[in-house]
Amino acid sequence: MRGLGIPVRFHDLRHYHASAVLEAGLPVPYVAKRLGHANAQMILTVYGHVLEGQGVGLADRLAAQRAAAQVRRIG
Repeated sequence: MRGLGIPVRFHDLRHYHASAVLEAGLPVPYVAKRLGHANAQMILTVYGHVLEGQGVGLADRLAAQRAAAQVRRIG
């Protein structure tokens, strides 16, 4: 990145990685362990903003799963 003139620190890459795996849906305790934190509270404090949108569309996804399960039972 230095050759491109973009200043990137190791900590920046670590923060990006944590945000990306949380957005991908990995469990908070797993991410905490992966980053070497003693507990998940640190992850929730620092990266809580990443998790805010994960509930969007949840009701629709659950309804679709329930409908699919009912179709399998009937069929």
